[in-house]
Amino acid sequence: MSFIIKKLKYHSYFLNNVFIRRPYLTEEKIENVLLHYEEKVVQENGRIAYHGYDIEAKKFLKVIVEMDDTEQIIFNAYFDRSYKPKTARK
Repeated sequence: MSFIIKKLKYHSYFLNNVFIRRPYLTEEKIENVLLHYEEKVVQENGRIAYHGYDIEAKKFLKVIVEMDDTEQIIFNAYFDRSYKPKTARK
């Protein structure tokens, strides 16, 4: 349910748009989701979405990653208000 983090790489979209608009995002929070995610979903566009709980914010953080050969590149990240943990789904 986790993978080894070497050094996180970021898409230019993330650096130029997302990171600026969401000051609550830190490398530590993103890394925590990638290491301890609750759910991993491969989206139709091939990107991978990870949902993990941010204890500090008491919310689920969604981190979207693109694959570039063997590297994972952070494309987007945000608190996902619509996410329901597996245990809460019916």
